[in-house]
Amino acid sequence: MSLRRTTWTAATSYAAMGSGMITSLLLVRVATQTLSPEEFGLWSFCFGTVGYFLLMDFGVTNSLGRMFADAVVQRDHAEMSGWLYLTMSILAVQAVFILAIGLLSRDALLTWFAIPPHLLPDAKRLWTWLIFIQACAMPLRALPGFLYAQNRVYQSNIFTILSSWINLALFWWWIGKGAGVQSYAYAACFGTAIIQGGYLISIFIGKERLRLQFVPLPIRHLRGLFTYSFAIFIQSLTTQAAAATQGMILTKLLGLDAVATFGVTARLPNLFGQLIWKPYDACVPRWMLRYCANDFEKSRQEIIAIMRLTVLAVFAGAGIALLVNSQFIGWWTKPGYFGGNLLTFLLGLTLLTSTLQHCLSFAFHLNRKMTLYTIVLFLGFLGELGLGIVFVNWFGLIGIPAATLCVALAFVLWFHVVAGGGIFGINVLGSIYKELLGGGTCLFACFLALIVMNSYLSYQGPIGILLYGIASLGCCLPLIYRGGSILKDMGFSRLITRAE
Repeated sequence: MSLRRTTWTAATSYAAMGSGMITSLLLVRVATQTLSPEEFGLWSFCFGTVGYFLLMDFGVTNSLGRMFADAVVQRDHAEMSGWLYLTMSILAVQAVFILAIGLLSRDALLTWFAIPPHLLPDAKRLWTWLIFIQACAMPLRALPGFLYAQNRVYQSNIFTILSSWINLALFWWWIGKGAGVQSYAYAACFGTAIIQGGYLISIFIGKERLRLQFVPLPIRHLRGLFTYSFAIFIQSLTTQAAAATQGMILTKLLGLDAVATFGVTARLPNLFGQLIWKPYDACVPRWMLRYCANDFEKSRQEIIAIMRLTVLAVFAGAGIALLVNSQFIGWWTKPGYFGGNLLTFLLGLTLLTSTLQHCLSFAFHLNRKMTLYTIVLFLGFLGELGLGIVFVNWFGLIGIPAATLCVALAFVLWFHVVAGGGIFGINVLGSIYKELLGGGTCLFACFLALIVMNSYLSYQGPIGILLYGIASLGCCLPLIYRGGSILKDMGFSRLITRAE
């Protein structure tokens, strides 16, 4: 049953990712054809900065899957009910706090970041809507933790798919009605409602529903919850807040049009990254349940195999993005939104470092001993912030990924490799060095192919995308072959048969 759910989680994760990619690209297409670069940049800026306020939950929502796991393994509905009451109460208080701080700081932040006067009314409205949407949804963010702990993530994926298409349809409809950037807020409101409604259905209906019991608030859990969640907060700070900080730095130093260019150029590498992480993330709930049941030994070799496949996929994604990104952006949006091949290349390298850190971060969540991990992540965030400001001043757009790479290669990545691998009981570099060498060679081949094709081909549009795509796949054939060998060694066909 556990393996079957993992298979369903992986399948629905890919379906959700596919829907997300298609709807995201369609949304960018519509937005870049109907909004000015400044208006498009305003949307990216508002979504990024409002994301900062969501971090004021101090990691509570992202820690709940692990915190609920012990009660789920024991099938203790009284304990699960207590956890739900406690976390929803905490999140409700945090929602009020986020709403108040967000609204009070709105005008000052928009003024400080020098939003153009003709866009200020739209910026204020969009900001207010986004803050209200997130504050209203905050208490219900406790629910996905149960699905994660029960290894039922595939159910939330289904609602995510539905939400993404409805969100796109509503955005398209409102922007056609002349709502402008406010169309994002209206569509986000309905999309959020659909996802939260899906969580309610999944948690309280069905054979594995949560049977609520009236129990006192388990105040005894507060210390453990916030000790663990604070570490998750720092981890979120280095990912969500780092992304939001990038938009802020670019807005302050280069303007909203630079935010739009960076956002569009990074869209394809980011989508590839989300797609690549899905198989590993689909296995995490099962590995976590094994750990809670003192049966983790079975997972060690599986972790190594999935990590090797993930590294191969990262290099393939970076190579494809390097060759295709310029052609795709020029055809799908406008050529002016492309930030350059060097920016795409550096974004591909940051995808590699962030993927390794993402995979190994799971190790620290298993035993919840995260003090040193938290310190390293926080120092890494400060390093990215400082270097980002300096590098953007010196180099422009490429300063953002350059800062991320410098901090990762200086210490953050190595801490994950050494300490995370130690918790798993594996030699990380020894396990994936062949994939690193092969992937690096194929990425270099993609770089050479880009130089040659740019020199001798002048095709644009779908034909150019097709030719560059074929070239990227040709360069990545060794990675595909290597991935097939790893799947064969894992007994992939037998795993699928067992799952079915």
